[in-house]
Amino acid sequence: MHPSQTPQHITNISTMSDFKLNICCMGAGYVGGPTMAVIAENCPHIRVCVVDLNAAQIAAWNSDYLPIYEPGLKEVVEKCRGKNLFFSTDIDAELVKADIIFISVNTPTKTQGIGAGKVREASERRRSELSRSR
Repeated sequence: MHPSQTPQHITNISTMSDFKLNICCMGAGYVGGPTMAVIAENCPHIRVCVVDLNAAQIAAWNSDYLPIYEPGLKEVVEKCRGKNLFFSTDIDAELVKADIIFISVNTPTKTQGIGAGKVREASERRRSELSRSR
C-alpha cells in the first residue's frame, strides 16, 4: 500500500473509554514515532497518538512504508496501530484529549536569530493555549 492510500487496518479503532490514560506526542520523526510505538507496545492500557503537521509523514506512519527504519519497528507499529497507537494530523483534537503530552520536535541548535527554537516554541505555545481551555 502506498502512503497516500487510506490503510484498511485503521477500521478497528478502540474508543477513548477503553484506555486508562491518553498520551499525545507532538512530532512524528526519529524520536517521537519509535518512542511512542514502544510505549504503546508495552502499555496496552494507554492510548498513544503521534501528531504532526506533515501529512505525508503521518500517512507514511499509517502505511506499510514507515518513514523511519529501526530493526523491529515495523512489527511493533503493525501490532499496535489502530489498537492503542494512532498517527494523526489533527493536533488540536489530540492535545485536548491528552493526559500527558510529549514534545518531540526539532531540537534547536541556535539560541538567537532565524530559526532559533521556533518549532519547539510554537509547539509549547499551542499546547499551553489548548490546556487553558480544557
